[in-house]
Amino acid sequence: MLIFIPAAMAQTITFVFNGMFDSRVLVWGLLLIPTMLLGVYLGNHTFHRLSESWFRRALGLLLVFVSVRLILKGMA
Repeated sequence: MLIFIPAAMAQTITFVFNGMFDSRVLVWGLLLIPTMLLGVYLGNHTFHRLSESWFRRALGLLLVFVSVRLILKGMA
């Protein structure tokens, strides 16, 4: 959270200055707040129940999946 909140604030400021922030972006952002809070809640409770090695493996697999997806999307 300490990394993502400042990053989101910087991105929002960048969007505003580049004219990319409109009512549609604001509405979607507000609609996604409950999902974010649910993710934070589940993450906090799940993190303490998993071993560090399992967590690292799962996170690594997720990052590989997302990376491959982004590469394929960029090539399309």
